[in-house]
Order: sequence, then structure tokens, then C-alpha cells
Amino acid sequence: MNNPIGSLWNKWDLHLHTDASDGKGSCQDILDEAIAKNIKCIAITDHHTVDNVDMMKTLAKDAGVTVISGVEFRTEYGRASVHMIGLFPDEFNGITLTSEFLKENVLNQLGISRSRIIQIGRESLKQDGLPEASYFKDGMFRVQVNFKDAANLIHKYGGIVTVHAGSKSNSIDEEMKHEGKSKKNVSIEDSLGPVKEELFRDGYIDICDLTKPKEAGFYQKTFRKPSITTSDAHEVSEVGTNACWIKADLTFEGLRQILAEPERISFEEPEILARIKRNPDKFIRSLEIRRISGATMPEKWFDSIRIQLNPGLVAIIGNKGSGKSALTDIIALCADSTNQNWAFLTPAKFRMPKPYNRSKQTEAYIQWVDNSSSTIKTLDMLHLTFEKGPR
Repeated sequence: MNNPIGSLWNKWDLHLHTDASDGKGSCQDILDEAIAKNIKCIAITDHHTVDNVDMMKTLAKDAGVTVISGVEFRTEYGRASVHMIGLFPDEFNGITLTSEFLKENVLNQLGISRSRIIQIGRESLKQDGLPEASYFKDGMFRVQVNFKDAANLIHKYGGIVTVHAGSKSNSIDEEMKHEGKSKKNVSIEDSLGPVKEELFRDGYIDICDLTKPKEAGFYQKTFRKPSITTSDAHEVSEVGTNACWIKADLTFEGLRQILAEPERISFEEPEILARIKRNPDKFIRSLEIRRISGATMPEKWFDSIRIQLNPGLVAIIGNKGSGKSALTDIIALCADSTNQNWAFLTPAKFRMPKPYNRSKQTEAYIQWVDNSSSTIKTLDMLHLTFEKGPR
């Protein structure tokens, strides 16, 4: 039996570039680096292209890494252009948002196509005979989109808009300072203007992409916008650098939770993870309950159940009769709790001797995070054989 264990803290890097735009690494290179650094969710956000998104998802399918589709845009705002990113779900309203779909329904609608980018690169470089990739890599930084139009299209297909903010390069704060303000010693607060406030307050921006975590408080307090840090990796070795921790399911829908619950974001390793590392023998990974060999009771109580538990477990919830008392009693029994104020494992309930003692025919054990196992116990409180490791 498999069961969801709730949200866990994992490292997410939601701003990565591949060799489809100006990144140096292939999809496999980047995936291998993410795995090596235990990054559990990544977003491929190449400049004005989604060419590598489907390939990355295919490669990552069995690798334990979630891939979110993304694309980075240059916009019309600012001197060197404010950069924004669209992040997309795998599906929206029954439609699979493949690379081809995003090209036709987002990029092309914003006037972005590979042929146009290549042509702009040709005109810029003024050299004939170069590979198309050379023209594309030049042209990708010469096209731009209308910020509001791009944000509206991203939202139309269920996407999330992130914007470079704070002291990050090409940020909305650096590129759109007030007229008359020198760049030096201008705070984020002083750099606000009516257009910027409109983009934040009217819902065009969902998340701020920062370099410095200390800047996150301003956007949350002023605009109720959560902030993340990302690697903005162009070199393979940069993958995961400056990534943040998010407590959510490793899905696009999980990411959406931070919009309403910014406390799900941490810029440092959460304390619970540090505690687990220090004491892996004190945190439960799973509980297994099963009928003993040769059980004769006809009822199917706890028939080969393996329940994974969240290491941050603080409560067990459920409706009346859903097994809360049974679960807590069995955990306490296997963990050798000194508190034996049983609610379920009592002679009046599961240990009732007649018509047959169910507890004598059922056994359980705990597996800890360090992969050791507790003593196997029958639920009538008797110890059976001790086994080390998973069964």
C-alpha cells in the first residue's frame, strides 16, 4: 500500500539555461548536476525558446527530478530590459502544454519565432555563412515582448510569472528607477514608480526572482508577493547555486502553494532537515503492519500495509473511525514509548481475546531514516525477531 506523506522540504532551482539558448550544458549535463546536488525540482527557462523542455522532461522522468516548463523574456521596460519568466503547468484545461504548444500559443503570439530571431541576428552580425545557431544566439537578446501581453498569455494557460527583482541583473528595480535618482545609494523602496507599482498590484507579477534573500521581505510586505532565489545557471557547475528550499509537492501545483503561503519558502536549509541529519535514528521513515505467518482470523485487519510518514509529523488527522488511534498506538508500541495510555490496543478492543485475539495475529515494525528497523512486535505487546534494515 502506497500513501502520500504530505509536503516535504526540497531544493528547487527555477531558473536554468541550456544549450538551446545561451547555456553551456546539454539537458543530460544539467540533469546529472541537479541529481548530484540533490535538486529535486528544476525549471528550464531558456531565452525566447522552449526547444529543450520536452527533452529534459523525458530524461528526468525516471530520475527523481521534476521539470517545470519555462521561458525567459526580454521586455520593453528599462534601459537594458527587465527580464521576466513564464512557468507553465504540464496540462491546463485538458490540454498538454508541450513545447510545440507553447511555441504556437505563447511565443508566436508575442511575435517570437526562431526564424525571426535568426533574421535579427543576421542583420546584427552582418556576416554571411555563419551557422544558424550563431545568428540565433545573437538575435535572442535583440528581440523583446510587451510585459503585460506576455504576463496575460502566461496566465491564460495557467502559468506563473516571475520577474527579476531587487539587485539581480535586469531586475525591475535596477532597470526602472525613478527619473532623477542616481543609481548609487537608491533603495528598493525609493526605486518604485507608478508603472512598477501597477505591474505588482494589478497581478501581472506573481513571484520575485532575487539574488539576495534579505530583499524578499520588502516584496512580501509591500505587494504580498513571495520571493525565490535561483541559480540563473548558464554553466553546468552553477546549477543549484543560490537555489531555495520549498515545502510542497514536487509539482507545478505544489509551486502554486507559495503564492498564498510564502512561509513554505526557505533560503537556508530548514532546521527540521538539519535535525534529521544529526539524528537519523530518531525519525520514522515508515511503519509496516501485517498478519503474522499462519494467521487464521478471517478478517482482513492490517493486511500488508506499509505507511510512509512525514519526518515533520506533528499530528494525525482523520474522521471518526479512520484509524487515528490505531496508528498512534502502533507507532508508540514499536517505538518503545513509555506512555502506554492505549486507546486502540486495549483488551476491550483490538486485544479482545474472543472470538480470536486479533492482536496476536498481527505484527508491526518501524523503519527509521537511518535504515535501521525496530523490533518486530505482535500487537499484543510481545516481541518477535529483531531484524536490521528493510524487509
